[in-house]
Amino acid sequence: TEYDSIAIHETKRGEFVHSILQSIDYVDESLDRRLDEAFARAHLQVPFEGDDAGLRATLVAVLTSAELQPYVAHREGRRVLNEQEFAMADGSLTRMDRVVLDPGVVSVLDYKTGDEKPGYTEQVTKYINILRDFYKTNTVQGYLVYIDRNQVRPVS
Repeated sequence: TEYDSIAIHETKRGEFVHSILQSIDYVDESLDRRLDEAFARAHLQVPFEGDDAGLRATLVAVLTSAELQPYVAHREGRRVLNEQEFAMADGSLTRMDRVVLDPGVVSVLDYKTGDEKPGYTEQVTKYINILRDFYKTNTVQGYLVYIDRNQVRPVS
């Protein structure tokens, strides 16, 4: 059905966006070059037919937004883990989109394309709890990053 093909397209688009964003450690003057490389790599990994120029404009708007800047800028002592797997208590693995390690503070960002869906907040809360177990002496904070809305929402 038409609804199914739209859903498949949106899923592929989401995978494509994640593939691009996993290549972006920091946002600085090299963003254009990094996006060129990330789009080329993403096209090899995820078959996606879409509006690259429009998607690129959306990603630039989000990545350079004042809301996201604190989590994508270079900082002294900062480490970034993109698409990082963490072991859960039951031994299973979970993969987080972006974990930003600053002295004393750990931030987890979960990228979302499309509309808000039930379960998104709970997913980030789960990530926060895993990271609190892993980085016991740090403050841990979580955020939902809505790519298409250019919105960063804290999860507590």
